[in-house]
Amino acid sequence: MAILVQELTQLSSPNRRTTKESSITGTINPLSLLPKSTSLKEIKQIQAYSIKTHLHNNMFWVTKVINQCTLDPTPSSMNHAHHLFDQIPHPDIILFNFMARGYSRSYAPLQAILLFVRVVSLGLVPDNYTFPSLLKACAIAKALQEGKQLHSLAIKHGLNQSPYLYPALINMYTKCDNMGSARFVFDRIEEPCACEG
Repeated sequence: MAILVQELTQLSSPNRRTTKESSITGTINPLSLLPKSTSLKEIKQIQAYSIKTHLHNNMFWVTKVINQCTLDPTPSSMNHAHHLFDQIPHPDIILFNFMARGYSRSYAPLQAILLFVRVVSLGLVPDNYTFPSLLKACAIAKALQEGKQLHSLAIKHGLNQSPYLYPALINMYTKCDNMGSARFVFDRIEEPCACEG
C-alpha cells in the first residue's frame, strides 16, 4: 500500500520525479495503479486523477474501475461500481458480467438478478459468462425458482452447451436442495470431468 500511496502522490505532485513509465508517456498511467489498489479509497484516489486528466469518460477506463471494484467486493465497493454502471448510457454485457460476478460474491447476491432483468430489458444479450455468476447468486440466496428460470433462459439463448454452465447449474441445484435436477444436469454432460481442488 505504501508504494501505491507514493505513486498516487506522484500523480498529483506538480514536481513529480521521472520514472521509467512516466519518461515514456510523460505521466504515470493510472491504469497501471488499479491492479495494485487494495481498497475502495485507493480506487477512488486513482479515479479522481482520471477525472483530472479527462480519462474518466473513456469506456475502457470505466470498465477497468468497475472490474477492480467487483474483484473482492465489499458493500461500499459494490455500491460504487453500481453507481458507475448506472452512469453508462449503453452498458455492454462485459460490464454487466463484472457486476454480476461482484454481486454473486457479495452481501446482496440477488442484486445480480435484479440488474440482469434491467439490462435484458435494455436489449443486452447474455453470453457464456453471464449465467454462471447469476446461478452462483441464486445458489447463495437459495433462490431455486429464479435459478430454474435462468436455466430455461440459458437454453433459450443456446448457451446450454457452454462448459461454464454445467458446474454452475449443478452447484445451484445442489445448494437449493434439488438433487434430482442436479443429477439431471450432470447426466446431460457429454464429457464430464473430475476437477481436483
